[in-house]
Amino acid sequence: MLNKVWGKPDEEMRELADLEDSLKDFFAKHKEVRQKKALLVNELSAKVKVLEAENESLEPSCKNPPDGSEARKELSEKHARDPWR
Repeated sequence: MLNKVWGKPDEEMRELADLEDSLKDFFAKHKEVRQKKALLVNELSAKVKVLEAENESLEPSCKNPPDGSEARKELSEKHARDPWR
C-alpha cells in the first residue's frame, strides 16, 4: 500500500539526491552570476564617478564659451581614445 502512495524507498532517495544536485548546481550558477554582476556594477560606478567629475570640471567652462570650446575639444579627443566607448 505505501509503495502505491509514496513509491519505492530507493526511488524516492534517488529523486531526492537528483533534486539536491539540481539545487546545488542552481545556487552555484546563481552565485557566479551575482559575483559577475557585482564586478560590472563596480566598474560602471567607477566610470560614472569619473564622468561626473569631468562634468563638474566643465560646468565653469560652459559659462565662459571661448574657453569651453577648447575644453570640450580636449574632452572629445580624450573620449575618442577611451576604451569604454
